[in-house]
Amino acid sequence: MIDRYTTPEMTRLWSEANRYRTWLRVELAATEAWEALGEVPAGTAQRIREKRSRAESVQQPVPAGVSLPGGCLAGARGVPQGPAGPGDR
Repeated sequence: MIDRYTTPEMTRLWSEANRYRTWLRVELAATEAWEALGEVPAGTAQRIREKRSRAESVQQPVPAGVSLPGGCLAGARGVPQGPAGPGDR
C-alpha cells in the first residue's frame, strides 16, 4: 500500500501482523471444530493458544527468502498428525 493514500486504520487492517492474527483465528476455529468431532485431542486449541501467548512475546521477522507453509492447519480433511505438545505423547 502507498502510505500517502492510506489511513492508519487501512494500514493496520492490511498489515502482515493482522493477516497472521486472522489466519490464527481461523485455524483455532477449525481446531475447535475438529475437537468437537473428536478428530483431535480435547484441549489442542487451548495448547495452541498458550503457545501463541509465549510466541507473541518473542516476535521475530521471517528472514528474506524463507517461505512459510500455506493452507489450513487441518488441511482438506488432513488432520494434523503427531502430537501438538508434550501432553499429547
